[in-house]
Order: sequence, then structure tokens, then C-alpha cells
Amino acid sequence: MAEQLAHDVLSVAPWLTRPAFRQAVAAWSVVEAKAALVDAWLDANGLLDDDGVPHPANALADRLHARAITLRGQLGLDPVSFAKLLAIFAGVPGGEDALEALKAEGRRLIEARSVGPGSTLPAANGGTP
Repeated sequence: MAEQLAHDVLSVAPWLTRPAFRQAVAAWSVVEAKAALVDAWLDANGLLDDDGVPHPANALADRLHARAITLRGQLGLDPVSFAKLLAIFAGVPGGEDALEALKAEGRRLIEARSVGPGSTLPAANGGTP
């Protein structure tokens, strides 16, 4: 699952193909996969045990989702971090390729948004919340 997420994110976030992002993409995809598996377990088993006590998996899910949010930010997979990456790559020598990829992705997002209600964008995280 993690390998598929890492592969899929490259099609919606082409700047992540740069070697500097390799380890962060790997860490993000593992966390997203683990979060999905814990969520599936909670969906199947419920949030509470037979005594009404929350399963420990709830706390694990919270930690995994928090870590995923942090990693998404480091990768530029949310609007604010995406804008920060644009600014960073604009000022880095040799960052032109990544800057152009970021600009192209920004244009794609704007075009998709202008299509109107009901248009959807591919989830950068493979559909995992």
C-alpha cells in the first residue's frame, strides 16, 4: 500500500520526483498506509470495546493522522506548504525544474477549479483522509 501511495503521489505532485524528497515521500507513504490500516481496523471493530472503553487503536490513529498532516506539509501537499515550496524553489539556484513543476501543478489546480461544481481533483494522498 505504501509503495502504491508513493508511486501515485508523483503523478499529482511532480516536484516530489526530485531526489531530495525521496526519503520524505517514503516516510509519508508508510504513515498514510498505516493510518489507513488502523482506520480500517477501527471501522471493522468499532471505536469502543465491549465495556465502552475506547480501543488503544484510536490513539494510534490520531498519532498517525497527525504525523501524516505534518509530512504532507513538508511535501507541499496542502495549499499553504505548496505556496511555501513555490517561494523556496523560486530563490534556489537549480530550483527552476521544481519551480516549473509546481507552477504547472498550480495551473492544473486552478483550471480544475474553474470547471465548476462537481469537478474533482485526484487526492494527493491516494484518497486517504
